[in-house]
Amino acid sequence: MIEGPGGREEIPVVRESGMLRLTLLGKNEHARAFQRWVLREVLPSALHDESQYGEEKLRAQKDRASRRSPHHVPRTTLRRGG
Repeated sequence: MIEGPGGREEIPVVRESGMLRLTLLGKNEHARAFQRWVLREVLPSALHDESQYGEEKLRAQKDRASRRSPHHVPRTTLRRGG
């Protein structure tokens, strides 16, 4: 309930996840256009950006590793007590 100019009003609230679910499962013209846009532009772009980020991260890790001393032992390989 919210207080509006005409008094108290009840308004429906839709969460973002619910709106996306309805839109992605919708059968009307607007929902279909949204589905095409997400599948043809948004997801491919996001996946491409993520793969580039992963490649850059891997390159940076290799670069850092190559600058270390040849006798450097990464912490993850050290074991305690044995």
